[in-house]
Amino acid sequence: MLAISAFVFVVALMLEAIRKSLFAIIFNREGVFERMWGIAVHSIGSVSNIR
Repeated sequence: MLAISAFVFVVALMLEAIRKSLFAIIFNREGVFERMWGIAVHSIGSVSNIR
């Protein structure tokens, strides 16, 4: 029972490390998030100006 608990804990730690790495790549890399946000705001602005 203890070995199963330890195994689940280690797997959860590895998944958390992968998640943190992916978020760091996506949101902290050379303003990728800011560029995506700018595109979204520009697209929404274009749609609202049509009316």
